Amino acid sequence: MAEEQKSDQKVVGGSGITAGGNVSFGNVSGQVAIGENIEQTQTLTLSVSDKKELLDSLVQFRNAIANLGLPEDELDDINNDVGTAVKEAQKDEPNYPKIKRKFEGVIETIKEVGDTIDQVSKWEWTGKVVKLLGKLGFTVLL
Repeated sequence: MAEEQKSDQKVVGGSGITAGGNVSFGNVSGQVAIGENIEQTQTLTLSVSDKKELLDSLVQFRNAIANLGLPEDELDDINNDVGTAVKEAQKDEPNYPKIKRKFEGVIETIKEVGDTIDQVSKWEWTGKVVKLLGKLGFTVLL
């Protein structure tokens, strides 16, 4: 008679291990497990040079926004969101989803203002921010 396995049993293993019960692996970069009660986490991050480029691009983006002649109310909202994204990008371990949310908020506000999104979408630094966020698996629609 086969021995029954407890459902609350937790088994942790490494590469090439077959295990039963609740299995949890972290920072996996390739293999995918299929089954019940399996957790797989992968943390994507940017290189030091990419982090610097993201920060620099956000700063350039913020500076260019000031020259669009946007209404004061919208400009205040945009400056708040871009400022938050810049502060987050300055951290040793930035919260990239937060940066994405704030950047998307700026894009949405600009879209509501009028035809300025055409101009903003052509800026070099807008493209760099979108590209760098894409390296983290994020999609930003302009």
